[in-house]
Amino acid sequence: ILQSIDDSSLLSADGVTFTRKPASGQDEQLTGNTMTYNGIAYDLTTAVKTGNNTSVGAEHYNVLWTNEAGQEIKKITHPGGTETITWKDNDEQPFKDAGTYTITIAALSGEGHNFTGVRSRTFKIDPATLDRSWFVLMNGEYAQTDVYYDNMEHKPDVKVTTDTNVNVPTGLSVENDVDVTWDTEVFTNHGTKTVTITPKSGNKNYTGEVDRSFAIERAVIQKAWLAFSTDEVR
Repeated sequence: ILQSIDDSSLLSADGVTFTRKPASGQDEQLTGNTMTYNGIAYDLTTAVKTGNNTSVGAEHYNVLWTNEAGQEIKKITHPGGTETITWKDNDEQPFKDAGTYTITIAALSGEGHNFTGVRSRTFKIDPATLDRSWFVLMNGEYAQTDVYYDNMEHKPDVKVTTDTNVNVPTGLSVENDVDVTWDTEVFTNHGTKTVTITPKSGNKNYTGEVDRSFAIERAVIQKAWLAFSTDEVR
């Protein structure tokens, strides 16, 4: 009797489980079929069960992964009984960018294969929501702080923080990933200066917006600045 690889298992966490495998570091079994973009490229492997919770060995089915554009990015076949993996552009860690990926599992037929069915499931990488802690305002090598008016221009650069205590997605770049928009073009006069940071148009790996700001405070008149003339007024 052939057992079916059916939707009741494939569409549940118990039916198909995903393990993400980075190029270096430890593998991690995921509890569902989603993760959040973190800038790291992974391979994904799966474990499959039938509707009655029977584990299906990988030698009993072929696998095809496609991206949102319908392009094949990973394929596992068994010609002559030997597992063969092919990758789009030879990329062995193709799961990185935010988007929805589809896995199609097709049971093999013939002697020694006791399962049947062709089923699909999706895996989603959600975009990361921008966090203001990822960005800092820098004046050269130093963090921009509030300053007093001195008739000089104070326009800091927006940089990605290097603080190792902040969980910043790998590879995040101000130049490549986000747009920065200041609320003023004048960085000399008194006032609060605010920059808004948003994902670049077409960048699907990030969402949301954050802002950072600093202030130019009014200068306090100092006694030393005052000079008096003793010339007689006539």
